[in-house]
Amino acid sequence: MGNYLSFPLSYCNSGVLVLDLDQMRRRNLEHRLLQQLRSRPDPFPYPDQDILNIALHGDMTTLPPEWNFQFLSWTWDEEKTRLLRGTEFENVPTISCGRSWKLLHMVGPEKPWRLPDTPGTMGQFHWILYSFFWWPEAKRLPVFREELDAISQGLAPLLQRHIRGQQWKLFFSRGHIFRKRRDKIRWLKKLLSILDGRKP
Repeated sequence: MGNYLSFPLSYCNSGVLVLDLDQMRRRNLEHRLLQQLRSRPDPFPYPDQDILNIALHGDMTTLPPEWNFQFLSWTWDEEKTRLLRGTEFENVPTISCGRSWKLLHMVGPEKPWRLPDTPGTMGQFHWILYSFFWWPEAKRLPVFREELDAISQGLAPLLQRHIRGQQWKLFFSRGHIFRKRRDKIRWLKKLLSILDGRKP
């Protein structure tokens, strides 16, 4: 990507976008994007994102972090948050702790509406975290009620099995491993109560 951008650090993630469609039509951007796509013999790693960055390089404004908030566990590390000082991401730890994001961008393959398809996904930090915030909101929507109920009914037994497995391992755990597993069990039980329609 560095060959295409004069300043690669300005590369933007396209998961959350606000597009000025009038400007795009006036500048015939669709044609430019398709031209860029066809001009490269090898496929781009992230086609839509890469092409948008190349075609609009130097002509984009980044959204404030709360409008494209992503959980990055390392931002809670005090030593590493010093790297954010003086940047547009300086208040990310505050947004995270205060849950004051406007839009939560669930990056990565783990999605709360998807049944985990790989062993260990249930224990993944992001899957549990996303599920904890996404399911209560999803349960309030009348749209897709049947589909959501079917997914939550499929997830519940998997969560119960995972909780039992973690509880069994707890007997053989000590120190920080014990605390980590205990906290995971608490999170999973809260999530299970959300899926069952109870208050966590």
